Amino acid sequence: MENIDKLTADLNAATEQVAALQLENAELKALIEKQETLQRENDELLAKVAALEALVPSAGNSAKIVAKAEPAKEPPTFTLGKKKYRFKAGGFNLGEGGVLATNAVKDQELLKRIVDDYPGLIEEI
Repeated sequence: MENIDKLTADLNAATEQVAALQLENAELKALIEKQETLQRENDELLAKVAALEALVPSAGNSAKIVAKAEPAKEPPTFTLGKKKYRFKAGGFNLGEGGVLATNAVKDQELLKRIVDDYPGLIEEI
């Protein structure tokens, strides 16, 4: 009878160990699936980065160089409506790149925009 009790206890212990191992196995399978998903996402992101890097050289080559103009020593003046203005500097940046005041005075739409949206660039004279 003692032998049966010992065998029953050993069987119960083995059953508990099997259950624990099955739980560990399930957890490991979940981790492996998660790692495989992350690896696929990483591969997709690497492909996107490579595609973007391929575009960078072509974007740099697509810019066209126009004739360079020297900034005026004295910022130019212009008339808009009945008011006369003078630029405070020979060049400025409106977010789309550098603009020389000597070029800006040739563009009436840009001058209107400067007067309305960027009055700090000019002074009324």
